[in-house]
Amino acid sequence: MSNMDITELIELAQERKLVNSDLRQKLNQRKESNQISNSIRLPQVLYELSGVQVIPFQIAQPNFITTKTVEGDLYYAKSVKEIKTLADKIVLIENADPGFDFIFNYPIKGLITKYGGSNSHMAIRCAEFGLPGCRQL
Repeated sequence: MSNMDITELIELAQERKLVNSDLRQKLNQRKESNQISNSIRLPQVLYELSGVQVIPFQIAQPNFITTKTVEGDLYYAKSVKEIKTLADKIVLIENADPGFDFIFNYPIKGLITKYGGSNSHMAIRCAEFGLPGCRQL
């Protein structure tokens, strides 16, 4: 899932066009494209002394909770009020805050968040329950 964009997953889930074979094909295409992109390193070109600055190279990478692999239907939870049933779903949420903690009252298969790091509340809760979790970029 590290090669997929959460907004694209949300769109596919909303349109109910998510088919395992299509998703696997997209994942494989993205993985190949990312491998090519990651293998290319371009040097900085400096024309004058004032162009010399130290700028940290920051890479945002997804983090994963557990090494489990799950398959299932996606459920995009836009807001707390819209949530109906989450049983046996892989839940997509934007914020990884304690306001969504009730999600763990349902037997969900996994959780994907847009924001929050490996020490976020939802990541810790996933680890407590042994649920696969992922924070996207």
